[in-house]
Amino acid sequence: MKTPKAIKRGERWSCQIMVAGQRHYVSAEDEATCLARAMELKAGLVAAASDSQRTLSQAIDSYISRKENVLSVSTVRGYRILQRNRFQDIMDIPVRKLDRKTLQKAVNTEARLCSPKTLKNAVGLVLSVLADETGTRISVQTPQVVPNEHPFLSPDELPAFLDAIRGTDIEIPCLLGLWSLRRSELLALRWKDLDVKKKLIHVRGALVPDTENRFVRKDTTKNATSRRTVPMCDRLQELLRPMAAGADPEALVLDINPETLRKRINALCEKHGLPAVGIHGLRHSFISVGYMANVPMQVLMEIGGWANDATIKARYLHIAQADRSRWQDSMMAAFNGSR
Repeated sequence: MKTPKAIKRGERWSCQIMVAGQRHYVSAEDEATCLARAMELKAGLVAAASDSQRTLSQAIDSYISRKENVLSVSTVRGYRILQRNRFQDIMDIPVRKLDRKTLQKAVNTEARLCSPKTLKNAVGLVLSVLADETGTRISVQTPQVVPNEHPFLSPDELPAFLDAIRGTDIEIPCLLGLWSLRRSELLALRWKDLDVKKKLIHVRGALVPDTENRFVRKDTTKNATSRRTVPMCDRLQELLRPMAAGADPEALVLDINPETLRKRINALCEKHGLPAVGIHGLRHSFISVGYMANVPMQVLMEIGGWANDATIKARYLHIAQADRSRWQDSMMAAFNGSR
């Protein structure tokens, strides 16, 4: 019998095994105990729990298994990460013994260990699994999630960034990000998705990590509005035209590790006194371009593939506030100089 491989995640060890066509996760505080439990389960020494005794971890396995064909790869990966790292104190408790008091106590413990956003996602998964398993919906109180204000380039900062990346080997991915493409979208671009002659970028898929942290391509985007056609700026056309000639239509346009790209972008930003925007901040910086050009919000939403205008409104507000501060400073100088 093949021995499963145990991996250390944080302070605990975990491994994945298949039993009767079902994927299971086993965790323990040390490697030996983890492997021993896994081998017992693999050998059939631990009988499959009955519905009434199914633990939370087993219920999550079942929940994901039933929905695996309709859930995205990134969603399943997110669920597995939460299963391995959150609510470890109650993962081995039978689902039907979990009541509101027990869950709230577990939430209080987790609130000291992770961010409010992570906790909210973990609670959402657990409550969905419980409702699916028992038909009962339980409510618990969680900390307020403060919106993450991701750094972005203002209209005044954008020219300096464009000058900094010009001629570097990260200029193409940076320009793609500045033209609204998400990390997963720019990584998934194939040469057949580009019409260099007509200066068009057809966003038709995403490259995302699976449960084993291997990047896999999916032919769907984050949402329906994300499947779109984006105009290509002159500089992108200039860079891509010679590369596109004779390229394999199915080949990826970019061959770069996303973490490497993020670090390169932030190092460049630090060198030039700019916000550390990373890859995702470039997408938000796209709104700066629209702000400078007075592009209507609806057009920005269509080009960027946003399902709603919340993000655009937030960026517009910050940019407008910066402009307002300049106007206030000018007025203050005028008043102060009139004495």
